[in-house]
Amino acid sequence: FHMATLVRVLFALGLFCACAPSSSAASTTPRLKRGLGRVSFDARSFVFEDGFGHRERKLIRAGSFHYPRASPEEWPSIFRAMRQGGLNAVETLIMWNVHSPTKPDGGEPQLDRHPYNVTLFLEQAKKEGLYAIVRIGPYICAEWELGGIPWWLHDLEKTSHGMSAIRTNDTTWEKLSDTFVTAVIRHLHAKDLLFSEGGPVIMLQIENEYGNIESSYGEAGVRYVQHLGSTVNRLNRAFSLRIPWIMCQQPNDVPSGIVNTCNGFYCDEFEPSRSDSPKGWTEVWSGWFTAWGQPRPARPARDTAFAIARFVANGGSFFNYYMYYGGTNTMGRSGGPGIITSYDYDAPLDEYGFKRPKYYSLKALHFSLERASHATFKASRPQPRTLPLGSLNVTLMLYRTEGTDSCAAYIINAATKPSDTAILSKAQWNRILQNESMNQIETEDVMAIPPWSVTVLPDCDFDKAYNTADRVSSSASKLSGDDTFITHSAIPTRWVCSNEPIGVPNSTKDSSVVHSDSPLNLLDLTRGTADYAWYEPTSLPLPHGNNVTSVRLTFDGILDYANVFVNESLVATTLHAINSGIDGTIPVSPLRPHVSQKLSIFPPLRMQKRDEAGYPWGASSLTVTIKLSPASRPNVQVLAGRLGTSNYGPYYFENALMGITRGATMSLLDAKNTSSVPIVGWRQAGFFPKIPPQSSFSSCTSHVAAMTWTKACVPLPPTYRVSASYGFGLVLSGMRKGQAFVNGRYIGRFFLLNAQYAPSQGTCVASCQGAEACEDRIGSFQPWTCLKGCGEPSQKVYKIPADVLNSSSSCDVHHAEVVLLEEIGGDTSDVRIVEVKSGFDMVQCDRKVSEVVDEM
Repeated sequence: FHMATLVRVLFALGLFCACAPSSSAASTTPRLKRGLGRVSFDARSFVFEDGFGHRERKLIRAGSFHYPRASPEEWPSIFRAMRQGGLNAVETLIMWNVHSPTKPDGGEPQLDRHPYNVTLFLEQAKKEGLYAIVRIGPYICAEWELGGIPWWLHDLEKTSHGMSAIRTNDTTWEKLSDTFVTAVIRHLHAKDLLFSEGGPVIMLQIENEYGNIESSYGEAGVRYVQHLGSTVNRLNRAFSLRIPWIMCQQPNDVPSGIVNTCNGFYCDEFEPSRSDSPKGWTEVWSGWFTAWGQPRPARPARDTAFAIARFVANGGSFFNYYMYYGGTNTMGRSGGPGIITSYDYDAPLDEYGFKRPKYYSLKALHFSLERASHATFKASRPQPRTLPLGSLNVTLMLYRTEGTDSCAAYIINAATKPSDTAILSKAQWNRILQNESMNQIETEDVMAIPPWSVTVLPDCDFDKAYNTADRVSSSASKLSGDDTFITHSAIPTRWVCSNEPIGVPNSTKDSSVVHSDSPLNLLDLTRGTADYAWYEPTSLPLPHGNNVTSVRLTFDGILDYANVFVNESLVATTLHAINSGIDGTIPVSPLRPHVSQKLSIFPPLRMQKRDEAGYPWGASSLTVTIKLSPASRPNVQVLAGRLGTSNYGPYYFENALMGITRGATMSLLDAKNTSSVPIVGWRQAGFFPKIPPQSSFSSCTSHVAAMTWTKACVPLPPTYRVSASYGFGLVLSGMRKGQAFVNGRYIGRFFLLNAQYAPSQGTCVASCQGAEACEDRIGSFQPWTCLKGCGEPSQKVYKIPADVLNSSSSCDVHHAEVVLLEEIGGDTSDVRIVEVKSGFDMVQCDRKVSEVVDEM
């Protein structure tokens, strides 16, 4: 029994061990002969080679998990849940703007900087027995700020002679993006993270979804794709890479040697553009993202399982959930526009790491597909065969190798009527396997194949059948007793407040203050690193005398929103419920009664990814009418803010605009003259919120005015302990819009905006329910098919990572320091910290335990 034989055996068992539920965190990644292990591919699948002559085809079952969207302390438990759920790989993205927030001066991206340590992330994945797929970019999308591209690259567009610089064959862009991609590969190679060096990384991706927008760039786009192919070839030679590269959504001109893959809700009909490439699915959309003012989409497990099983039945060899764990948009990095702070995505593992019911159903799918994969990959891809079962026709994909016992079968019922269940008897099945004609259905020993489902038969064994419509649950997803859902903390008894100065800094020596004729781009004023900018007209051309009674100011092209102050008092805001029929002069309670505003919403200015339901956030125009007083002249301050930054579409980066993007006009209202004139001359500056010093706070009531910092030592839940396996959330009911900090750590944006919903969109379920409430809705899924939280805030509880509560603060033990910046006025009387003991969906209900238990 030679060592080489032992290594081959361990390698063959590695994938199975990685999928088997186990409490052990020991690595099950196969040992390789250094420098000789490789992953290759052919038209059927990806092939793993151990360097000792053993080759094996494997069904790659991956899940997306982005390291910046969870704290490092959470990574091991998420990896463990992925492996226990039947996955064998994790997929992650490299965010260029995270690792190079400022332009490198000859230096490398900071890939190991805490808390975004790529090496630690990949090593922990390997320790848990998972392979890794690394999507480098340079563009990543991912509802991440600017698609991961750092804002300092915006200067390129200004030097490109009027042509687009980003994601084209522009020389400067190619040089800088190549430098970044090369640095990532150099890092993975140096840290022994590549598969050929004993590491977990089995696949790399360059660019992302470029084929969706390539035609907008014409010949510059075609040449850019050719350049990407040359870059991959150069890196393969320079680092002796022995793992494959992929490009998703690149159907027409994917370079030679790179595998084109599919993204979407369904990819069974997708075929790679090259005949020598396997069929891969880089993004199985497990749910969808949520924008402020939208309900939360939920995708039933039944539909996801059907889509994946049908894909594998039709020759698929690799699939990856986008997302398997979504997490949280940390540090205000959400794209969008308007993506909420949570990136829960209705993934199998929710934002807090809890296993949704769909987790268990998909786990059963994974093990069934794994048991069938050996026979599936051993055989050639068959032609579909139609089976007439009663009045229904179902499709059989039978993978069988002649002269062996190797056999696997997939029976697909794509009907969408609830009554269209196909019935197959064991006797009929045996005749099918013998290539005999089927007789009439027999009444005993039959299986039901529900509509919109796939039955998987590992070994073609009738008695081992698994169907994607099967509902699998686990009592482990909930704790028993009165604390099943959430435990509320006590309400803090004392809040203190500090006023944030209104307007542009007055100091003439402040270098952040910029003067211009018209308002500048908020992203330029902040260098893309903050949410806000202050804008002030240097002067309003108001006449002297009493004949003018009012002045009307119109701010045009506001992105994403603006709050208008007059003499440092808030008088108007665009932070309304969107699409609610508001269009006209309305009072803005609780703002000043002598001011009215008119708000109009327009289609988005920027190119951006939009589903058919559309984003609610576009450009707006705000008109403010101010009654003049002889005693004082109005000083106007405008705080413009963003709720995310564009991340998709042709020219999205060059056209990224925020603030007052189309300027402003002023009208004098009297009996003789109502003409408007542009406001020329502005002072402006980026606003970077910073918690004020303790000495500036004083006692205040629960009613908080606009632009007020408020702080309290909030009691932790009575059962809080450092080693708790559950999560914690900050309930912000009563607050309206701003920024939240806990123990000095930034938690994210908050915005208590109710979700708008039209009954024609689809099924809206109670917010306490998940996608399982829509399991009986069959047929093609879209983001609006199943919605949660209609009419309620899109997000009212905000995740607090456990390590934040363990950090020090100025508060007593068993308390956390909560600091909020409220932009437009709110109420702190219901702010508290809660334990989350059964996940995201339940905690968003924010209902006390007794209320929930009484319903059960």
